[in-house]
Amino acid sequence: MIRRPSTAPPPPWEETNNVSPTGRRGTEPKWLVLSPTPASSAPSLELASGCSPTSKKKRGAHELRHRGRRRRYRMRRALKPYAVRARVAGCGRRIASQVEIMKHAASGSASYRGLLMCGSVWTCPVCAARICAKRARQITDVVRHYRAKEPEGAVYLLTLTVRHGLGDELRAVFEGVAKAWQKTCAGAPWLRWRVKCSVDGYIRAAEVTHGFENGWHPHLHILVFTRDPLAFEEELGWLAERWQKCVRRSLGERHVPELFLGCDAREARDGNYIAKLGLELGSGDGKAAKNGNRSPWQIAHDVATQGESRDVAVWSAYQRATKGRKQLTWSKDARQMARLAGAVDADRTDEELLDEPDEDADRVLYTLTPAEWRIVQAEPGLPCRLLEAAERRGPGGVEQELRAAVLRAARRWVHPP
Repeated sequence: MIRRPSTAPPPPWEETNNVSPTGRRGTEPKWLVLSPTPASSAPSLELASGCSPTSKKKRGAHELRHRGRRRRYRMRRALKPYAVRARVAGCGRRIASQVEIMKHAASGSASYRGLLMCGSVWTCPVCAARICAKRARQITDVVRHYRAKEPEGAVYLLTLTVRHGLGDELRAVFEGVAKAWQKTCAGAPWLRWRVKCSVDGYIRAAEVTHGFENGWHPHLHILVFTRDPLAFEEELGWLAERWQKCVRRSLGERHVPELFLGCDAREARDGNYIAKLGLELGSGDGKAAKNGNRSPWQIAHDVATQGESRDVAVWSAYQRATKGRKQLTWSKDARQMARLAGAVDADRTDEELLDEPDEDADRVLYTLTPAEWRIVQAEPGLPCRLLEAAERRGPGGVEQELRAAVLRAARRWVHPP
């Protein structure tokens, strides 16, 4: 029998000296028995993942999803020491008595239930991916519904920017851009313009990029739904002039953009509006910036992989400036269109979207005890491998991964590096 030295730290599964590696007293789960799982009892790939093993296209889609999830989990783990908010730093920790692995019937994917989700669409790559995926489905449904209802109408992607420079404080410019848009949408002139252009509603998304030459660049992307595209294009000059006036009143003359550089409108086609709104996070890196600038997720990637002091300072300033801010807002008319299109959760906050149960969750595939989850959290990459094992091989695959993880944890405890 191997005895642990009195000076050695307790193993990761142990809270007291009388607790077994699984957290249970007197009994051991069947997965701890170190015998190979019979091939006949292991679920097939087709049953576990919901797709045929011979389908290269589906296998490629699953592998792409797995790679993106691994990147997001790695980035979340690496960014925790730099988190400004305690809730973001604690994202992914256990808050329930047990952690459950859920199997989703429609997509064949797996996810955890019973963990804290910080709900930060700005600074958490894991929560942002889930929120953006749901928001993207909402907007896609609304656009599809509107085009079917108004075949002669159109959906335009309006981009509003301000003049910016090195040394601008992000929080101040961000607030100024938001106030300028509020002033633009207020008053009788705006109502007359809406009637003249037959605008039925809009969805506004806030975005920011950063460059070491020109500093922070906050701007707005707005989906505008109109029944008269010709009138909208003819009256775009009035909107550009009004945006200049509102920026001057909110931020001052220094931030007023040139007439048609600060206001640009293009018809939204082929789903490109999803990426422009910042809702495309499938790869884990998010939308890339241009002209030497970096998007927030590119900054986060550099902080997580390199940790340079100037990148950390930029990331910290970004976290403080976006705290409590909404990424996506809907006009009242757009919310009504969302209800008609079946996107009833358009009124919900990002936190509510994460807390609501998944409709396509088929069943609980596996339940992890607190001791088992401590082992999972102690090993980088293991949370993702458990989900992949659940998708490909079902409960048997999860048991095999846990058995191997316990052996690795025991070796690290007996023979520390």
